[in-house]
Amino acid sequence: MITTSCQARPQASIAPLTGGQGVAVGAEVPWWRQHSSCTKLKNNALGHPTGPFRAGNPAEAEIYNWFAHGTGHRGDGDGLACE
Repeated sequence: MITTSCQARPQASIAPLTGGQGVAVGAEVPWWRQHSSCTKLKNNALGHPTGPFRAGNPAEAEIYNWFAHGTGHRGDGDGLACE
C-alpha cells in the first residue's frame, strides 16, 4: 500500500494577483489612480475633484502623494498638487 500523506502538494501562492500598477485584481481602484496626471484629471468628464490637493490635509494626503509623486511628475515642493 502506498501512502500519500507525506507527498508534497502544490501550494497556492500567498501573494495577491495584481494588475498593472500593483493593485490587487478585483480591488477597487481609487478614483485618483484613474488619472495619470493633473492635466488628465482636470479634463475628466467623470466629475472627480480637480484639486488642488494639500499634503497637510489628512483627507487629501493619499491623493496628493499620487499626483505629486506616484504619477512620475515632479511637483514644485509647495505642498499642493494639481493647483
